[in-house]
Amino acid sequence: MATKNFLVLVVLLGVTATAVESVLIFGHVYCSTDSFVDRTSPLSNAVVQLTCGGQTQKEQATTLGDGSFHLKLDPASPFYGFKVINCKLVVDVSPLKCDTIKTEGSLVSRIVVGFKSPGLYAEGFKFIPKTQPLDQYSNVAID
Repeated sequence: MATKNFLVLVVLLGVTATAVESVLIFGHVYCSTDSFVDRTSPLSNAVVQLTCGGQTQKEQATTLGDGSFHLKLDPASPFYGFKVINCKLVVDVSPLKCDTIKTEGSLVSRIVVGFKSPGLYAEGFKFIPKTQPLDQYSNVAID
């Protein structure tokens, strides 16, 4: 009887593991202090990092030539699924990478749920100078 119960448990665990779907976050990064105002210069080959609770997570993506990215969340992450809306996306930038930015800092975006297209998206990136701590922007408000 114990062998039969063990087999049922293994089968159930297999079904649960295969039912897990990937969660992706989509967005575009522009070489601008405010991507709501200026979307003319895409930032290519930039590393987009997921930051939650002031700590950088292992999930990251690199932007393509048009500034687009998709970041795949690890199902084992404690921020998997909709908990990720409490996180932010961070791209470190400098005047060398982006000539419209005059000092070192980060482009920061909230993560929002899409309504017209289901999914998770970067709301828009806003520049935060390196002299200002990012932890105060746990869910940065985009003006």
